[in-house]
Amino acid sequence: MLPRCTRTVRPGALQTHLVRYASNGNVLSRLGSKNRSVNSRFARKDSPQPPAPETENSNQGSGKPSRAKTQSLRSQQLPSRPKKPLSDEPIIEAAPVIVEKPKPVPKYAQKSAFKKDHKEMMPEKPKKTKKGKKQDAMPSGIDFEDDSRMQRRPKVKLPEFISVTELAQAVKIRLQALQAEMKIMGFEDTHHDHVIDGETAVLIAEELGWDASIQKKKSSRTSSDTGEASKEEESIDLVSSPIPADAPLRPPIVTIMGHVDHGKTTILDYLRKSSVAASEHGGITQHIGAFSVSLSSGRQICFLDTPGHAAFLNMRQRGADVTDIVVLVVAADDSVMPQTKEAIKHARNSNVPVIVAVNKIDRPDANVDKVVGDLAAAGVDVEPYGGETQVIPVSGLTGQGIDKLEEAILTLSEILELKAPADGRTEGCVIESQMKTGLGPVATVLVQRGTLRKKSFIIAGTKYCKVRSLYNHAAKSVNEAGPSVPVEVHGWKELPEAGDKVFAADSEAHAKQVIQYRVQQLEKTKQSEQIQVMNEQKKKLRQEQEKEAERQELAKMGLGDELEEESEPSGPKKVSFIVKADVAGSAEAVAEAISAIGNNEIQASVLYSGVGEVTLSDVSRAETANAYILTFNTKIPKSALVDAARRKVEVISHNIIYHLLEDVTKRMTDHLEPEIKHKVLSEAEIKDVFEITVKKSKKLYVAGVRISNGVMTRNAKVKVLRNKQEVYRGTFTSMKHHKDEVSEAKKDSECGISFDNWDKFQPGDVIQSYEEITVQRYL
Repeated sequence: MLPRCTRTVRPGALQTHLVRYASNGNVLSRLGSKNRSVNSRFARKDSPQPPAPETENSNQGSGKPSRAKTQSLRSQQLPSRPKKPLSDEPIIEAAPVIVEKPKPVPKYAQKSAFKKDHKEMMPEKPKKTKKGKKQDAMPSGIDFEDDSRMQRRPKVKLPEFISVTELAQAVKIRLQALQAEMKIMGFEDTHHDHVIDGETAVLIAEELGWDASIQKKKSSRTSSDTGEASKEEESIDLVSSPIPADAPLRPPIVTIMGHVDHGKTTILDYLRKSSVAASEHGGITQHIGAFSVSLSSGRQICFLDTPGHAAFLNMRQRGADVTDIVVLVVAADDSVMPQTKEAIKHARNSNVPVIVAVNKIDRPDANVDKVVGDLAAAGVDVEPYGGETQVIPVSGLTGQGIDKLEEAILTLSEILELKAPADGRTEGCVIESQMKTGLGPVATVLVQRGTLRKKSFIIAGTKYCKVRSLYNHAAKSVNEAGPSVPVEVHGWKELPEAGDKVFAADSEAHAKQVIQYRVQQLEKTKQSEQIQVMNEQKKKLRQEQEKEAERQELAKMGLGDELEEESEPSGPKKVSFIVKADVAGSAEAVAEAISAIGNNEIQASVLYSGVGEVTLSDVSRAETANAYILTFNTKIPKSALVDAARRKVEVISHNIIYHLLEDVTKRMTDHLEPEIKHKVLSEAEIKDVFEITVKKSKKLYVAGVRISNGVMTRNAKVKVLRNKQEVYRGTFTSMKHHKDEVSEAKKDSECGISFDNWDKFQPGDVIQSYEEITVQRYL
């Protein structure tokens, strides 16, 4: 008998295999990919073979073999497995197999069934291209459905800003479905009127199966008229280029930094043999000064003198950003101070090496060792403590140690290998800018590479200039300025901002083209900020509407009495100022210093800051906004003063920064609401409550009280305390002793009191009469 087969086989497949090998008597079971010969395993070699069955379609005498014989021949040609030797086990006789005659199956049915059964094993046929060449068969397991979908994605153009509703219409999807998709993507605000930028909208549309892009605005100066891409627009802007390795050496740019009144400008005066410190208001530097110093060795050093006052933070930061070496000046008699630590921080952030100059060593109380120790504690790796930062004791008055300071600067510059080409496109930085009478906008530019010449065109931010004249630090006209040379540039169309990068343009048309591109980018950024503010306002308005709807719903349910009006804080009170200064850096510093004055109740607000004299339009703007006009280091025309007096606009003028800040603080204090304190005059305790009937039906409640302290008057302001908590504040309507009306009640006396529009008092309540005292508050 045959062994039992435990594998599940399709009946049709088994029948086909049995018919195929029945002609030679070998019953083979070919299940899947495994072939086994039943006779070779269980039958004897000399066992009789059953005759091959005859089929109806056998062609006898035609010379062609029958279908059964053909299949038998094919099976005999198949390689057979090696036979195992017979063992001593008993041999099992194979039972005869009775095979029923199968029904004829059409060829097309056999073909389709075979393909269906062996689909996974069939290799993919190579496809022919249009030119008749065969392509390689694609490897199995790779799905190219996504690529085909990408090619068939519908295209859509989106604006730079679009609301959620408009986006749903653009991608042809219901608003609710789009909102659900956006929440899955992680968007918090999916309200229908929420506005998103174009880049975000493109990402959302691509997730929804669209080929999206931002629709650019057409411009007469761009390539949109010719249909070209806007990549050329991005290349219009001018940016810094790397320094060539073979560029020549340039003079070092050194920034003098340190605390106020530590002698920075005095050191520079000795270096350039001048006296600038004596001419500065209050003895402090209030804007960046840039100049070149020629040394006895013939070499040059460019120095930048930065303000030390706390208000000029951005000026010091600009000085550290454009410098090569920072000379940190520390007074030997004052040691490390707040602005000293801040200068160290700026140098670290800008990755600039530092040389410490310990100044004022000529003072009798000078202590250089203490300064070195304090610097080490502040994080400076000074040489005396095994670090790399040089410490040079100097005196700006006597010149002691100045030569060693110069030598230290030149040595460090040689180690840094400072280079810049003198040819090519000019680059630089605006150190300071101001309005000069008769000259208009003027800017101090530090050339960083290239050569700046007269009649050339330069750009700074969104302003440009045709260089009309150049002046060095000695106020002498020069024709050109090379790397590391500061010059005063005349010919600006508008006043540039201090700190802006300067680039040379090929022509005036080129300069205008670059500025137009930059203005468009700024407008786009500003519009994005406005959209964000608008979204926040809409969100806040919706929240308020939801709260109001909830309040009305609770009121309908009878819970209106339990709702307390939530008074949201309207923010601090604003005191407005208009700032005018001599230079742009000072205007910026004053505006920032003023904006920092205030608390959670009152805050200074700078409506506008500019450079130059006070104009009539400034006065008109101050009147409209009820603002002060604040001038710093600039004159006030008589016409502006007369107009300000007529319009009742107050003008404040100062030349020293700390005097200005003190004055602003005082005026801010005047706008503070005074503090009201209560001084208790007398106390009384309610002993009993009496009910009096007046006019037959009306009842009046009177508190019987006993005065425990002071004298309580009839017209006094009073408050009632219950368990030390205030339950009423108001006045008396009557005060009687027996039946007589009295004006006051002294200590240990008793009287009856009724209150104005209140009768919820209880025995044990405490009554206090008080007076209000106004106390001035300060910032």
